[in-house]
Amino acid sequence: MKMIKHGKTWMGALAAFLLGSAAQAAVVLDTSDTNDLEVGDTFIVTVATDDAQAAFDSFQFDLTFDAGIIGYLGGTFGPAFTFTNAQQEPPGATGGTTVSNITGGVIFQELSGALTLVDLEFVVRAAGTTDVALSPAVGFFLTLLGSAVEAGTPPSFTLSIAEAPGDAVPLPAGALLFAPALAFLVRKARAQA
Repeated sequence: MKMIKHGKTWMGALAAFLLGSAAQAAVVLDTSDTNDLEVGDTFIVTVATDDAQAAFDSFQFDLTFDAGIIGYLGGTFGPAFTFTNAQQEPPGATGGTTVSNITGGVIFQELSGALTLVDLEFVVRAAGTTDVALSPAVGFFLTLLGSAVEAGTPPSFTLSIAEAPGDAVPLPAGALLFAPALAFLVRKARAQA
């Protein structure tokens, strides 16, 4: 009787394994470098796994943002990845822009656990607000056999760049000529009196 119970437990575990136990590799963003940004500043957003329970050998995603507010300068990949492709922002990009197929991977091994995938570098172009979103190109994480690993909700964040305080409104050139002209008229009026 005990043998059958043990056998049922073993078979249940095998069935759960074969049917897929929905292991995930959650993607997290570290946006701590995005505080108090001004036009011209550069900043980095770190894309990482949060203690991935599923093994994977590569990742791939598209990056979407407003190129009128920020510009994408490129990516620096985590040390675990042997082949990478950071892509580039399309030349002359403005408005809603997508950088496709940012990819990193390893050859003949699998990765899991908490890992830095890539540090994405941006520059602030103008004041305003933009959503920055990562979306899976095929599947966010892929296995050696090319199947997708569940990655949860694709990560995104909203970035707001305020107008720089103390930006002086430029004084028109005509205002600079007004003071000398007024002084001339006052002097002329005194000379005639």
